[in-house]
Amino acid sequence: MNGIEPTSTAQDDVLQAARLICTRDNRICPRPISWDQLWQMLPNPSQSPDLMNPLILGGWWYSTDEQKKGRLDHHLQWARDYNVLDAIKEFLEGLTEEQWHHYWE
Repeated sequence: MNGIEPTSTAQDDVLQAARLICTRDNRICPRPISWDQLWQMLPNPSQSPDLMNPLILGGWWYSTDEQKKGRLDHHLQWARDYNVLDAIKEFLEGLTEEQWHHYWE
């Protein structure tokens, strides 16, 4: 090692902040209606083969909490890569606690 630490980009900092919002108070992911709203904010969601669908509708009942959490993180990374993370973070900050799915539910 040369002692030089890689620096994070501003978007990496926003990604970390968004992840903290998503895990605060035992949160897993937004509930289906809110998650669909987030999904619609992503660029061309239905036309992007690499972008995985949100685990809503039938996917909600047959997925584990860890799968939901992982899928949401995939969406956050996608938002960073396509420069919409600031808007997604703002959306997440505006959700009420009732709009989140939690570990105890």
